[in-house]
Amino acid sequence: MVVEVTVRVMVGPDRSTVVVRRDRDPVALYEVREHGREAKGLGVAVEAAVRAGLACLS
Repeated sequence: MVVEVTVRVMVGPDRSTVVVRRDRDPVALYEVREHGREAKGLGVAVEAAVRAGLACLS
């Protein structure tokens, strides 16, 4: 079984955009965050995406 989750952080001059996506599903998280806060709370979004992916495999 493989559940692929992609986390992208696009750093801009003022803020960063954070995107969490599982495979080709709709985006699980899309947020604009202040610099230094990019990783805050990402674990919850990634865990939810993995759990949803595992549920689809069974």
